[in-house]
Amino acid sequence: MGRFIGGFLATMVFGVIVSKTMYQFKHLICPVEFDGSSLVISNCDPGYVFNQQTFNLPLGIQGILSLFGVSWTTVSLRPIHFHGAVMAMFASLIAPFGGFLLAASNGLSNSRISET
Repeated sequence: MGRFIGGFLATMVFGVIVSKTMYQFKHLICPVEFDGSSLVISNCDPGYVFNQQTFNLPLGIQGILSLFGVSWTTVSLRPIHFHGAVMAMFASLIAPFGGFLLAASNGLSNSRISET
């Protein structure tokens, strides 16, 4: 159980760090145009998901933080961090079961049972 929780937390941290690293590169967030001889990265204004925004913390999270002596009521993040966290949560919690179910279905398929 400890490895599962540790893997989950490590994947969550990795997902947020990767999303933070990737939005710093213009060629990953702006459209690329082809001018006939080469690719040109346009100078665009990043969408709202890449801009810093202030979010109010729910009272439950404020209560948990107050147990540790932290009195935050708001937090400033970019919405892309939430996207990275959700993708990491999927990769850590749901995706491994797909591999397990695939292996189980291949192992129990009728064609394999009839061959033995």
